[in-house]
Amino acid sequence: MKSHFKIVFGASLFFQTVLCAMEGLNIEPAFYCGIWQHLGNRRFQEDKFCADVGWKNVPGVAAEGLFGVFDGHSLDEGMGDHVSRWASIEVPRIFLQSRTKGQDVRSAMTYALAQIEERSKPESEYPFSPEVGSTVALMGIDEQGIAHVATDGDSPVILFDKTKDGLVKRCRTQDHIPCRRDEAERVFKQGGVVGYVVKNSNEDRLNIFKEVRAWQDLPQDFASHPEKYDFYVHGKSGNMSQTTRSLGDAAEKDILSADPEFLDPQKFDENSLALLISDGVTDAFNDDEIASHLSKLMAKRDSDLAATRSIYFGQTYGNNEKLKNVVRLFGDQVLNKERFDNVTIMLIQKAQE
Repeated sequence: MKSHFKIVFGASLFFQTVLCAMEGLNIEPAFYCGIWQHLGNRRFQEDKFCADVGWKNVPGVAAEGLFGVFDGHSLDEGMGDHVSRWASIEVPRIFLQSRTKGQDVRSAMTYALAQIEERSKPESEYPFSPEVGSTVALMGIDEQGIAHVATDGDSPVILFDKTKDGLVKRCRTQDHIPCRRDEAERVFKQGGVVGYVVKNSNEDRLNIFKEVRAWQDLPQDFASHPEKYDFYVHGKSGNMSQTTRSLGDAAEKDILSADPEFLDPQKFDENSLALLISDGVTDAFNDDEIASHLSKLMAKRDSDLAATRSIYFGQTYGNNEKLKNVVRLFGDQVLNKERFDNVTIMLIQKAQE
């Protein structure tokens, strides 16, 4: 195991400050990233992120990266970032510590998330509020250039291949929602309920949801067309959740799982592009639309991207000007379509040799 010396960037001015210092030392990042965030129509930004871009020319240091988007939520307005903020700080620290001790990337990711979940337990020294939680989109890239992708909840990761015709989706994580039969069956087995209503129907306008306790009682197209429905799950607490997995949410742990689900390991090279997003993006666009918008933006000249002004002024971070401009302008397209939720967009590619 090579030694690991890492500097992790979060949502702060340190992102740009440290990168400038590294340039003076002639240290080059292993990965480029661009990150954009906006409140949407919310009063508070509950999305948080981490980005460890790694270093590729430091002797004895593995060229690895760790990237995460954490979408916080709570029943109490203003408290929704408690788990997501803690995860954005502690997951990279625990991951690095685990890697230094010899754990492989996937095991280190799993352990880091499990340690965050430990704070949701009432017996923890400093427990989270039982009604506060966060979804997770996490990607670790090892020194062989293999990406390990894990999610909890409905913050997805999409991997694209760069082709002469634009971006082609290679694979995508599956959201943990009750429209997945395996997730719904687990909820039912644990005594939980799935509630649903057809969007924009009279019942939806009156907030009248039908609750069921068995998969066969759900609509036949519930799994194939989840976009037609609003839905939730709840257990003994009665607190409703739109996802079936999350970190935290101790009050609902009788039905919600914190176990991350991993994609098969994926090669991440110069022709790869990774997108980590909160569900504020998928509320606006489906995967094909996302690929189309990003393909058009990635195909533009850097000077044209930089010269295009933003419509919605969010916060932009990163170490690559093109990716920063792409996520900034894609963010405009997202908010032009749907502005209800917080939005976080993170694009990652391997640094040029």
